[in-house]
Amino acid sequence: MKLSLFCSTLLPLALLAQNPPPAAPSAAPPSLAAPATPAPATVPSTMIPPDQVVLVIGDQKFTRAQFELLIQKGMAEKMSQTDRRKMAVGVASVITLAAEARRQALDQTPYAKENIDIVTDQWLANDLVTKEVASKPLDDATLKDYYDKHQAQFDEVTARHILIRVHGAKVPIRPGQKDLTAEEALAKAQDLKKQLDAGADFAALAKAESDDTGSAKNGGLLPVFKRGSMMPEFEKAAFDAEVGKVTDPVKTIFGYHLILVTDHKLKPLDEAKVDIERQLKPQLEKDYVEKIRTRTPITIDEAYFGKPEAPAPTLMK
Repeated sequence: MKLSLFCSTLLPLALLAQNPPPAAPSAAPPSLAAPATPAPATVPSTMIPPDQVVLVIGDQKFTRAQFELLIQKGMAEKMSQTDRRKMAVGVASVITLAAEARRQALDQTPYAKENIDIVTDQWLANDLVTKEVASKPLDDATLKDYYDKHQAQFDEVTARHILIRVHGAKVPIRPGQKDLTAEEALAKAQDLKKQLDAGADFAALAKAESDDTGSAKNGGLLPVFKRGSMMPEFEKAAFDAEVGKVTDPVKTIFGYHLILVTDHKLKPLDEAKVDIERQLKPQLEKDYVEKIRTRTPITIDEAYFGKPEAPAPTLMK
């Protein structure tokens, strides 16, 4: 993660690139989550040697390593070739515009000189945090300690479900289907449960009867989910369920669900390490910034900047 220590980024590359990578789409409602759409394929930047020149702008040459340092290494590695090309155009735009600004002596104005110092400080600050924290892998003892203390985060369930919608639920009525009352929906769910107990195929029934059309087309299959990602009633039933056995109807604000858990496991530490680093690194970076910042006396005029905000109340100890 590259820290944003100032209000604006060092180089507005995303603004200058013609079509910057889009923001990640918002997640679907957790209780009606559909299988995630696979991300577009990317070409690993590591296939190119780090010292190979990949971009030439006038008489300036950038190796792969230099280009990735300029736009943030982790981001570059996840980009497709198309997005990296767009970012290269953005870099070229910044550099050529800056060259023209120097030709017009705009870099010699007092305002420019002050801001150049700030930009230099931002680069140095970012590089320091990357060197000291962001780029360093966490040791195995730290990872295992977090894993052992937060096992619930790695408790995962794979399940299918059939939803029978109730009147008033924020779920579209399927074409040709009746708007069922709560009593009618429960009766239908109970009838489907009897069919399943008698040997009916869950996936086939989900395709035919589930009002969660997103998962119905996949036989009711939901993405693997953890605790805290579903409606509380649905989550409790799923995590308490016996693997391979259909639950009794479970009531949520969407209607009645029949749930078939096909797998329930604790993600092993080796697979959880990436998630743990993602959890811990931001706080470690903040702690490091605070440690260095408090070495130097800082006075903030509260008449101008206001008083610091009180910490938000929390239920956590």
